[in-house]
Amino acid sequence: YRNKDLKADRGLQRLEDRLDTVAGAFLPAEPPEEPVGDVEAEVEELRQWERRLTSRLAQRTQSALGLKPSATREIEQLLTEIADLKAELRAQGLTGKEQDKDENVLSRLVR
Repeated sequence: YRNKDLKADRGLQRLEDRLDTVAGAFLPAEPPEEPVGDVEAEVEELRQWERRLTSRLAQRTQSALGLKPSATREIEQLLTEIADLKAELRAQGLTGKEQDKDENVLSRLVR
């Protein structure tokens, strides 16, 4: 078939059309567009979720260790600060181990 003109050969043209149909069924012509949402709202929702989880973790730590409520609030605040610091470090491209070795994170972990 190398020497034949593809448009002149009716059989090859039908085969090409069928292959295009099959390829269209499996491979869409254009990638689907991702829905664009309100990024700020999603970020705020994630922060609220993080606060709830941090609060629950601090409360469970308090009940397990018999801590005072003031110590629980301090733990909750430290956990939130650590999460914020790690998010900033992650945005800068640091890995998880590099984030854990950061001075600010270490000082809050030791506390």
